Amino acid sequence: MNIQLEIQVIEKFVRKEKQSRYKQFISSPKNRKKFLNELSHFKDFKGEMFEEVKTNEKEIIFQQLKAIKGKSNSCYIISENSTIDQKELSIEDATSFLGSDLSIILVFGEAEMIYYEGEPPNNRFISKL
Repeated sequence: MNIQLEIQVIEKFVRKEKQSRYKQFISSPKNRKKFLNELSHFKDFKGEMFEEVKTNEKEIIFQQLKAIKGKSNSCYIISENSTIDQKELSIEDATSFLGSDLSIILVFGEAEMIYYEGEPPNNRFISKL
């Protein structure tokens, strides 16, 4: 569990008017579920900071990581999937959960980059560099 990193994600990538609400949700184990329930159809990202992923998401993630010279081989996960939520996994293991029916945010480094996947179709985005 890394609440500070989750707060960084919210402050960097979520619209200003929603940040306080989401920070309250994630800061409380009791209310965290409210945040996770919104992930499937999350519409509160700063749209200008993202591009839609239409092709092979794993390839795009690895291309972006090379561009930011990510030194880590792992990423932090925020997900509706309780078995991986708030865990740090290798990038390879984390990307194996993509394409499921449960939404996921992969956080790379200190929130330099994130990948979001919500309920299909056409609900996959990666942050721009």
